[in-house]
This record gives sequence, C-alpha cells and structure tokens, in this order.
Amino acid sequence: MSGPVPRLHESAWQPGDVPTQAAILAAAEQTVLAEMARLEALAGSGRLELVIRAENLANRTRKNLGLEAGAPKKRAGSLMDGVKAKYAAPPATGETSA
Repeated sequence: MSGPVPRLHESAWQPGDVPTQAAILAAAEQTVLAEMARLEALAGSGRLELVIRAENLANRTRKNLGLEAGAPKKRAGSLMDGVKAKYAAPPATGETSA
C-alpha cells in the first residue's frame, strides 16, 4: 500500500473547548475511583457508602455529558416464551372449541 495512512480529522477526537475536556477527564477519573472503591469494598476493606457515593457521582457526570446509555431496552420475552412458541402444537384446522 503506497502513500500515507489516512487520518481522521483531529477535532473528532479532541473536543475544542476546555470545559468539555475537563468534564470528560473528570468523568473518567470518577469512574475509576468508583471502580477502585468497589474493589476495596469487595475485598472487605472499604465502605459501601463510599462505593454508592462514588458511583452516583460518576453516573451523574456521565449523564451530564450525554454519555449515559439510558434504560435497558425491554426484552421481547423470556427464553421459555420462545421455547413454548417454537414447540407449541399448531391449532388443528376445522375444529371448533366447545
């Protein structure tokens, strides 16, 4: 392959304004701190209250940046519903229920 490798536009990876860059950095740091607090709590040396506060702060920051994925989508049905639908006997034609 000849020639330079095409590069994406620089601004696509770097927000232009400093407040946005600071908010993104803060969200990343808060997420890491929440994960560290969770790890310590699972190891038995941390406080659960700290985990909750750190995760809430990280979630609020991500939501303010518009990075929150939102509520999970509703599933069409359970696995058992799918199995029942697949293997249910089709209704016989010409029969009427009494």
